[in-house]
Amino acid sequence: MNKLALMAFGLALVVGMTGVACATPVDFDLAGSSGGSSVTVNENVWLADLDAKLVNGLDCQVFTLSDGQTKEIEFFTLKASGVLGGFYSIAATLAFDSPDIAANGTGGGLFGTIFGIISGGTLSWDQTTMPDLFSIAGNLISVSFEDGIKFGCGNTATVHAYITNHGGGTDPTPTPEPASMLLLGAGLVGLGYHRRKKMRTRD
Repeated sequence: MNKLALMAFGLALVVGMTGVACATPVDFDLAGSSGGSSVTVNENVWLADLDAKLVNGLDCQVFTLSDGQTKEIEFFTLKASGVLGGFYSIAATLAFDSPDIAANGTGGGLFGTIFGIISGGTLSWDQTTMPDLFSIAGNLISVSFEDGIKFGCGNTATVHAYITNHGGGTDPTPTPEPASMLLLGAGLVGLGYHRRKKMRTRD
């Protein structure tokens, strides 16, 4: 019985220390402009214009992310017109109907076009605004927007957003699983029984 009690205690300690709850999958439902998603561009260029628009069907995207998974979505488009170009600033919000969160980023870059036939540009988000981090049901969720540079024929570029479930490993307050707590309790009971029996044998 002594060996059994010690084995139960050891098992409970191992499970209790390593059996921190794995974060559960998180369901996401993106919101469109009516739900808070938006993108605005400001530029002051004489002969060229840059417009931004949310992609169609943004609010129809529903998905689930487990630990370590990332979802890439088409977020908005940038469309250049006119000739030449210049600097611009941008602000964007990706909102969710579920969970109730919204990621916000600001940034800017340089764009240029030749009558929309050939266009190019840069885009860089302020690192103090991206990525946006959220704690949801024991999961660390990050939302970031695409950086980069694009050149090519045409006048439209699509900017993506990336939603990542980092799981519960980086959560500073993980919650033990109920099963782990039961095993830990069983181990403590076994240890108490073992000590009590040992004290009786000494008497």
